[in-house]
Amino acid sequence: MSIFVYAVIGLTAGIVIALIYNVLGLGEPVRYPAVKDLFGVLCGTVIIGAAYYPLYFKFGTIKTRLHFIVILAIFLIPAGLVWLVEKYSQGTAVNLLTKVLNIPDWLQAVGCGVLIVTVLLVSLAVSLRIYENKDIS
Repeated sequence: MSIFVYAVIGLTAGIVIALIYNVLGLGEPVRYPAVKDLFGVLCGTVIIGAAYYPLYFKFGTIKTRLHFIVILAIFLIPAGLVWLVEKYSQGTAVNLLTKVLNIPDWLQAVGCGVLIVTVLLVSLAVSLRIYENKDIS
């Protein structure tokens, strides 16, 4: 549940900073987050939390301090793969990616929602199993 609390705090802070930036006129106006942006942030936060908590329960606080490596891997590896596909693909992967991105927004949201809930539930099950089997002494 803390994942959602942190996501809301982060989103609120982002909106307040954008509001202050726009009101003070510190440069080009910043657009406020759209629903798609908010959904993306929530999904990213859930994925980070889903990766972090099983590691935390398995290895403890000190060893999990290196969780930033996991976070970087979660976000940089897919970006790197997309770059590789675009650079070395003969068009097949790009055509597939284009087809996926042309799916209606509501269907993309439902698919992402199902994927995120599945990842969260698997993480919860793994975390509970690790926590139950942990020798607390």
